[in-house]
Amino acid sequence: MALLFRIKEELRTFRAFLIGRDPFFLQTYYRLHFRIRPGSMDEIFDRYARKRKDFYFIQAGGNDGFMNDPIFRFIKKYGWKGIITEPQKRVFERRLKRTYHNAPNVILENVAISGKDETQTLYKLGISNARWATGLASFRKDTLIRQIKINYVGRKAKKEGIRLPDNPEEYIVTEEIRCLTLETLMKRHGLPRLDLLQLDTEGYDFEIIRGIDFDRLVPCMISFETEHLDPKELEECEALLGKHNYRLHKFRRDAVAVHASMEDSE
Repeated sequence: MALLFRIKEELRTFRAFLIGRDPFFLQTYYRLHFRIRPGSMDEIFDRYARKRKDFYFIQAGGNDGFMNDPIFRFIKKYGWKGIITEPQKRVFERRLKRTYHNAPNVILENVAISGKDETQTLYKLGISNARWATGLASFRKDTLIRQIKINYVGRKAKKEGIRLPDNPEEYIVTEEIRCLTLETLMKRHGLPRLDLLQLDTEGYDFEIIRGIDFDRLVPCMISFETEHLDPKELEECEALLGKHNYRLHKFRRDAVAVHASMEDSE
């Protein structure tokens, strides 16, 4: 089982290589075969993306840029322009850069997004570099510990053939990460506006949202994970977005906030 797992991981790395060297096939495929499911996040993205001749996005926590990625298909189908950030250096170099090797409309940054330009400590699993493990990295240590406690990490490690340390604290390592604000990123790369802010930061999503200066920057849509927010945080997040004229569309583990200016333009 462990050998099969390692083979699959190598195939994922090779798949990223192939995707990055094919600028036309996937674009054609998604234009012809990408079907939007009614009532889905895809439907919301598609509805409002069609309003823009040029669509600009920033994605926080891109990881490999493909697996379980909610906007990869839109980037390929419509040629969205924007910035993808991924703080983990190994993931950034070995996966994300390969996936978007031949995508002049996409800028990659090996940084994280925060409420101010700073350095923060990222908590991640030191026992594996597989996609399941790198996807758990977070600025919130408690989010990662929770995945250990519910035995998600144990089940995945067993499939990979990893012998875990007796002390769960030894699963975790840290990496010092350079963080930039949304405004710094937009100014650096000349984004004229932000149509979509896509967040996947394992529990840090609300920290990014409340770090936005809505008097200076109003993303048309904000897509974020709700599953790692406790009820109080989610309530505060909803209140903050409501205060700034966003309507919230909820899904099983995610939510999309759409600004009133987009809703009114229909």
